[in-house]
Amino acid sequence: MSAHNSSESNSSEEAARLKSLHRYDILDTPPEEQFERITRLAARWFDVPIALITLLDKDRHWFKAVEGIDFCETSREAAFCARNIQSDTILTVEDATEDPRFADNPLVKGQPGIRFYAGAPLKTSNGHRLGSLCLIDTTPRSAEGMDLSMLRDLAEIVVDELELRAVSKDLEEKNQKVKELVRELKSAEESKRRHLSQLLHEDLQQVLQAARMTSQTLSGADSLTEKKADQVERLTESIEEAFRITRDLSARFAPPIANQPLPDTLQWLARKIEEDHDLSVSLQIKGAASMSDETVKRLLYDTVRELLFNVLEHAETNEARISFQREAGSLRVIVENDGQYAPKTKQEGPLGLARIHERVELFGGMFDVTSQPGQGTQITVEVPSSTTF
Repeated sequence: MSAHNSSESNSSEEAARLKSLHRYDILDTPPEEQFERITRLAARWFDVPIALITLLDKDRHWFKAVEGIDFCETSREAAFCARNIQSDTILTVEDATEDPRFADNPLVKGQPGIRFYAGAPLKTSNGHRLGSLCLIDTTPRSAEGMDLSMLRDLAEIVVDELELRAVSKDLEEKNQKVKELVRELKSAEESKRRHLSQLLHEDLQQVLQAARMTSQTLSGADSLTEKKADQVERLTESIEEAFRITRDLSARFAPPIANQPLPDTLQWLARKIEEDHDLSVSLQIKGAASMSDETVKRLLYDTVRELLFNVLEHAETNEARISFQREAGSLRVIVENDGQYAPKTKQEGPLGLARIHERVELFGGMFDVTSQPGQGTQITVEVPSSTTF
């Protein structure tokens, strides 16, 4: 092989080695006990003052675990590890001052004053050597009689810990992706259900209502023959049956709002949010909160639901609180959380808030957002009691 081809091969191998190293996403991570334990054990077992788990990056020599020194990286040029990763064998240096490869090394001539070195390469299952588990002494010593197979075993444990850490991280990321996908599917399903409910409740029932009115008009006509009257009666019965079916179907696709107290409906919503989105929602009621206006009830339900989904999407919290306060002349609904996502004005911020504000004001209501650092966000919706009681 020519020198040119050899250089290209070495460059390609180093690129693959660095890619393997970076896959573990471990450089510059804080100390972890499973690695610190190994360096403590190695230092005691071999009776050396310094033991390191080192990783060789492109331009530096970084230490994942350190026993016996107070710094965590050096330049790559000064790294004994740079030679150690060139083969699978354990590199031993009994007196670095007498070894021409290391005599001028700044870690030998200066601190920590390396004399003895023994390093076992950290070789992964795909054959890449990422760094070393190494022993260091500041006085020369002989490697004869040292059970360096133990050092190799400890190095393999380091690699096992790296693999376990990488697998755990991959599983965590995949689990998070699965959770996000489930949330998206549930959100899409809920949107479809609401659309179906709207079609059934508003569009289809409006058509049926028109048919009902026509049949009622026909049934009262004096000019109907007995046969026609029977046909109109059967038509009216069919229309009423269609009303019942669409009403039942609408209830299956939509929350229990009609003919239900609003607190019960919101309690249903809170449970649904907790089950589907892992957001804990508490509900507090102060004073009676019954209402007869189904339109306003739907407005308040949709408002609270939209605000809870804003909490899910924009606030870094897993808890929210809903409270009802009936006061003289008004019903107040408050949605609180400990996160920070409030807009600067009512027209800015997360999608939906401006729309909610407009809808509430159409009913003569009030919509307010307050947010304080460290205290969370509070959104208040207030409607006149004359429209609700």
